[in-house]
Amino acid sequence: MKKVIASLGLVTAFSAALQAEQQNINYSRSFLRFETPYQTASPERVALFDFEDSRDKHRANHHGDVQFTIFGGQNSSQADAAAYYMPGGLETLIFNASINDANNGSDTAMTWWSGTQGGTAQYAKFGTGFAGNVPTNSAIAYSTSGGTTGTPLSMTGITTPTPSAAINLGYNTGAVVALSNQTGLTAVANDLVVGTGTSGALYAPFNLNNLRGFVSDVPSTENYVAVGEMVIDTNKSLGVMRPWNFGIGYAPNVQFGLPIAQSEFVSSITPMLKRSHWGIGATWQQSLSEGNKGFWLELSTALQRATLEMNLNEVVANALVISPESNGALDEPNVEAWLGSWNGVVDGEQAFTGAIPAGMPESITQAFAQEAWDYGRLDGAHSVTRLADIELKLGYQFICEDNVASNGFVGIVIPTGNKAESLYLAEAIVGNGFHFGLMIGSTQQIQWDTGEETRWTLRSDGAFRYLFQNTQVRSFDTVSNGQWSRYMMVWPSYADEQASGELLTTDPTNIRAYTPGINVFTREVNVTPRAQARMNQAMTLEHGAFKAEFGWNMLVRQAEEISLVNAWNDNEVAFVDASNNTTSLFNITRTIYNDSYQSTPVTNGGNGGTGVPNDSQVQYAAASIKAADLNLNSAASPAAFTNTPYLAIGYAFNEEKSSCFSAGVSYEMSATNGYINDWTLWGKFAFTF
Repeated sequence: MKKVIASLGLVTAFSAALQAEQQNINYSRSFLRFETPYQTASPERVALFDFEDSRDKHRANHHGDVQFTIFGGQNSSQADAAAYYMPGGLETLIFNASINDANNGSDTAMTWWSGTQGGTAQYAKFGTGFAGNVPTNSAIAYSTSGGTTGTPLSMTGITTPTPSAAINLGYNTGAVVALSNQTGLTAVANDLVVGTGTSGALYAPFNLNNLRGFVSDVPSTENYVAVGEMVIDTNKSLGVMRPWNFGIGYAPNVQFGLPIAQSEFVSSITPMLKRSHWGIGATWQQSLSEGNKGFWLELSTALQRATLEMNLNEVVANALVISPESNGALDEPNVEAWLGSWNGVVDGEQAFTGAIPAGMPESITQAFAQEAWDYGRLDGAHSVTRLADIELKLGYQFICEDNVASNGFVGIVIPTGNKAESLYLAEAIVGNGFHFGLMIGSTQQIQWDTGEETRWTLRSDGAFRYLFQNTQVRSFDTVSNGQWSRYMMVWPSYADEQASGELLTTDPTNIRAYTPGINVFTREVNVTPRAQARMNQAMTLEHGAFKAEFGWNMLVRQAEEISLVNAWNDNEVAFVDASNNTTSLFNITRTIYNDSYQSTPVTNGGNGGTGVPNDSQVQYAAASIKAADLNLNSAASPAAFTNTPYLAIGYAFNEEKSSCFSAGVSYEMSATNGYINDWTLWGKFAFTF
């Protein structure tokens, strides 16, 4: 008895000792590994299978035990389940095209282009209007004498300011001029304000929402640079995203000749994820010896069907409407081609009427189902039906006495399920992801009688397994560009940027043909699930033909390890600049919720309208995504620790009471949405032969 109690203690300690590393990363993931039902030491597998009456019977016959189990269930908290895949673990997301404080959701402000990018110095001018490509009605300007209008500053080298606490700007003459933000003052020579005015007259208020400007890395040829809107996105809220990342409309900075009118699309989603599963499991256990002790074999598997459905529950507050302003032939084919580029369709002959082109998504629900995305989609329910992993065990019965039993086993997990392909954001998997595994474990029982027909049994089942590496397809984000950056548009290579970028031409087929990021940030990876352990403690009551079992099951597993199968090319992929301005083709600081510029956008315009790109591969490489910046953790299923209480009730029949019908219910729960809570029901028929 002391040895058995000691063994029970060791098994419990062993199961509890395997602790996966602590992680608080349970959001914006692209994959979650659900534990397949009917595994060794799981409640639906072990409940009311091996009990005293059945052991007595099979000793007198062919030493075999068989069970067939029908099981099924689904997750309980569908909002929490969906939040696992959402940025910030949020249960509500807003998609807002307003780069201001409109529509109750944007945290924005005004800023200006300045500084350098890609190692190239930039120069800027600002104003509310323009003549050709030169800003007029200056917002940041200086006045040289009475009766002259403010002259736009051309920022070159900055002279050291004096005093150091002042805000100063240097302009062409090298002088340092203080900058103030006042209106209603009288303009004087070399006075610099945010406002418009004429020397000797009062400054007029300046509407920053109308601010225009341009940038150039060649000041002497700055007249070829197109003018772009200067309202820049500074949203910091993860819960407010920009819809043009998903193919809905265009960023407000887009320019084709003159501005194009579109409604400010606003939509919200409250995603719900439903996962359901059912299956038929079978287990055969065969003793290989004539006595109570000795070797035994066990073979077990299940035919399973898993179904996942992510419902976005979208509410569109402001629908998308696009129409060009009447500026002739320039806008219409360009807009049409730009819209069509989301799904690879460019038709320069189709007349643009203001209607949304066929194939372009008009909602987030449509965006996640668009054909332009090869991976990471949401398109209704999808199911997988497969034979789950086969488990084969060789065990040895060390003790088999009237009130005590103890055994141990080694085994293998033979993969027969399916691998992750990342076609969907929430993917249905049957089995352990087609990983081969090794198992060890044991079962301990202590029994005491309380009468002629009543018997109580304390049983402990422990199982440890290690699942080995295989290759799968997973989607991942970048570290610097944040959560869901995998959905932002990209240039897949420098050659694509050069061939398909905007080159100041009216030919609509040359409008940017960018690539959805999900098609680039989904790669073949090496996946190692590593170790997991299950511990099942149960109390069984047998009273005549009546059987009942109450138990508590614990699962501990490590986080997956992920690595790329093929090396990432550091100078290959770059994020497209959201402005769609001819002077800016890529931007390394964008996020899914913020289109803020990195200092000044790197330019790729044609010199003098010749259509020849003036950026270099060095600039592109400086803005490209590096292997060190890939967030492969976003593609990995995290560590998990779950608890599962369960109850099973059965009725034994035939003369020896060795065959039994039973039914049970369990509820698996976790403290975080790193694992999804679910319930399972089962019915079982077990018999000996």
